[in-house]
Amino acid sequence: MEITVAEGSGIELLLFLFRVNNHEKMAHNDGESYEQLSELVFNARLSISRKSLEWLGKFFSWEGFLGLRIVPYLFMDGSPSPSDLVAIIRKTSPERLLSMFFCDDFESPGEPTDVFVKSLEKDERRALGYVSSISNLPSSDRYEAFEMLQHQAETAGSFIELLEYARSKLDSFQGFEEIIHSSANLVNENLNSLGSSFIPFLLGIETKSLSVEKIRLYISASLGGSVITIDVPERNAIISLAGVDRISRRSLLFETGSGASLAGAMAERKSLDLLHLLLQSRQSVSSILELCDLHPHEAIDILAALSRQGLVIPEIQDKNLVFRTEEGIVDDALEEIRSQIIGKAGE
Repeated sequence: MEITVAEGSGIELLLFLFRVNNHEKMAHNDGESYEQLSELVFNARLSISRKSLEWLGKFFSWEGFLGLRIVPYLFMDGSPSPSDLVAIIRKTSPERLLSMFFCDDFESPGEPTDVFVKSLEKDERRALGYVSSISNLPSSDRYEAFEMLQHQAETAGSFIELLEYARSKLDSFQGFEEIIHSSANLVNENLNSLGSSFIPFLLGIETKSLSVEKIRLYISASLGGSVITIDVPERNAIISLAGVDRISRRSLLFETGSGASLAGAMAERKSLDLLHLLLQSRQSVSSILELCDLHPHEAIDILAALSRQGLVIPEIQDKNLVFRTEEGIVDDALEEIRSQIIGKAGE
């Protein structure tokens, strides 16, 4: 299986727009990025025109996210920059753009499809029938899709305006490319240490997804602690878009910490219960979920936090990711906490 960790910043235009429209639904997943993302979203909403705001809701609704459906066509084999992405969309005909928004099949858009989509602009009945036939389009977005088909040039122009707007706003996102690069390095370090088994742990996908031939992972500053995974069965591949907070929170690499950080990792009762379980035997994430009353995301976050403090050791066993700990590891951690408490008390 081929795993590519891509840093194409052009995709950030789409994800930033998705974030601006859906910030409140995503904020609970964020970590350190929350304050900066909240400020960016607030400023973006203040400065965007009413008309563009309406189009933002149409292209980047929480259920339909039509604007993200161009990702497999433009980011499966390459990583266009923001300016390249805008240039590509400007050269794309309105009917081809709408084909990418609505086609169920990644391989479908081509001249015959374009001709068909173009014909729907003048035929309301056929346009309504076509919209009703799109299986992956939520019912709440069907009227908007019909309107787009009836006004194809306006739709394409509005999409380009939003991309240009996102590009101007990202200029004020201080150091976002550096943040993405640092997170990409962290993913690669985890992959070098643990192999492909780290991917389902990071993304929260089932291990069977590793049967695909290709995984293309894009790192996003705009997604914060969220992740979006797009299946591309026609290429036996998936494209995953992972926020930088998700990556830092689920990294399994040991970080040099302090007594305070060790105590913080063990502060919750659920963390102590998990340590108790792993003292008895190695466990995979799936077996932990069977034995503990934990939500999958909660279990993964706790395991990652314990691993980063060295309290839990991640390993590969029979190509599966498993976790273990030892009494000596726990004893050393408690001794470090004790020594720091005594040391502080004596100062």
